Amino acid sequence: MGRDKRRLSVRMALEWAFMAECAQLDLDDAKSEYGPGNVGTEYILMHRMRLGNVRIDGGGRSAPHSDADLIASALTRLAQIRGNIGLALSVAEHARAGRPPDWMPDARPKIEPAEWMPKRGFAMRPMAKTEVVRRYYREVVTKHPKNPQRTITRRVKVEDSWCPCVWPVTIQEIEGARWSYVRWVVALEWMRDHLRKSVDLETIEITDHLPPYRPWGTNAHLVPDLSDLKFNVKKVKPSQFESHEIDFTARRSPRRPREA
Repeated sequence: MGRDKRRLSVRMALEWAFMAECAQLDLDDAKSEYGPGNVGTEYILMHRMRLGNVRIDGGGRSAPHSDADLIASALTRLAQIRGNIGLALSVAEHARAGRPPDWMPDARPKIEPAEWMPKRGFAMRPMAKTEVVRRYYREVVTKHPKNPQRTITRRVKVEDSWCPCVWPVTIQEIEGARWSYVRWVVALEWMRDHLRKSVDLETIEITDHLPPYRPWGTNAHLVPDLSDLKFNVKKVKPSQFESHEIDFTARRSPRRPREA
């Protein structure tokens, strides 16, 4: 009688493989984090002879589960077929951390002063620090208060000030974070289909569950339109960001905000 398989989503399966079982990616163009160093066999044997032909037991760890190795191999295949080594490494790192990519849920593009002045006296709120650009004198002509037919000319000192401002969170940063999140979900979808169709796991059954594609909008589970599986960010068209009604898809290279 066969043992019942555990039903896991593709994200939970990846987290189990890379976080619990410590599975590793085997990439041709990128060395594994725990891979062997550039040390030859002669060097190892020489040090063993110095220690009296004794092999040191360094502890180490047990080998990963066979299903964990198959899941890691599927992620390696994703990188090799599509040339997305960086995407595969990103999926593996988020699986080891046990969290999705940060899509900046509470971020809003805003501008604020670069520096604040400390509160003084009865000030209710901090004031922005300004800088004087130039100082000059200007002649002001006014009518005489007692004789309107005459005028009075005075020199008034004028200071032109400005407030340096910065953008702590820009539209480009929010857009980039949410593009990365969508690409991560699309990669999980590819992994789910590949594991269910081409990989025979012994103890795990992959379910249909996927993280929402756009948790920041109303159409959270709307599947992006991808004509190919190259995971090109230009092919993914997220809907308008309903949170603050800014269309991030209107242009790929928006102009940098002007400083006040």
